[in-house]
Amino acid sequence: MISREKACVFRLPSCVGEVATKVYDEASIADVYTDAPDNGFSLMIVPASSKTHHSFAINAPRYKEFAISPLAGWVSGVLLDDPAKPVPKVFDGRSGQAMADAAVVFHASLPILTKMGATVVVAENGRMAVEIALASRDAGNPFDVILMDMQMPVLDGYQATQRLRRQGWSQPIIALTANAMAEDRQKGLGAGCDDYLAKPIDRRQLLDALMRLVCC
Repeated sequence: MISREKACVFRLPSCVGEVATKVYDEASIADVYTDAPDNGFSLMIVPASSKTHHSFAINAPRYKEFAISPLAGWVSGVLLDDPAKPVPKVFDGRSGQAMADAAVVFHASLPILTKMGATVVVAENGRMAVEIALASRDAGNPFDVILMDMQMPVLDGYQATQRLRRQGWSQPIIALTANAMAEDRQKGLGAGCDDYLAKPIDRRQLLDALMRLVCC
């Protein structure tokens, strides 16, 4: 929250893969870095002046794997002039539970492709994906593969894939969707995708698909 009337909301980029929300108390906060994804980042919010807050502030540099993975954090506070003198709290978005002495941490994984040395370009919506892909082709350096999020805004992945195929795009397109039903797979392949992966993305399945479509 940024005031009594307003909430601060951050929209994560579409390139974020698997996510996990965890709650840490004074005893477990030392695990926050070792729990972080191998390739990704973590976001934390902790109640001001709580035991968990104090433990992290004093001991974090001694935590195992400290600062190996990016961790951004916020401190949940209260207005000092509030006559009710409320206790700062954080909320677990999964359950709605309010906690005065625990930190809520959001661990987000990023595609492993950058870790493997690949150059990754992210499009914010389907229309931009089409424009960026066609521009790369027209410049003589088309992308080796497109990982197409089928639930993108403005122009969804199905429409974007169809538009690319109509304009002669011949490079592989892999559909990424939260739906794992057989009909969803067929819908993606019918739109022009070469393969289909369900979220959360399994790293081995992704690498297998890339080996078949790009490295063969």
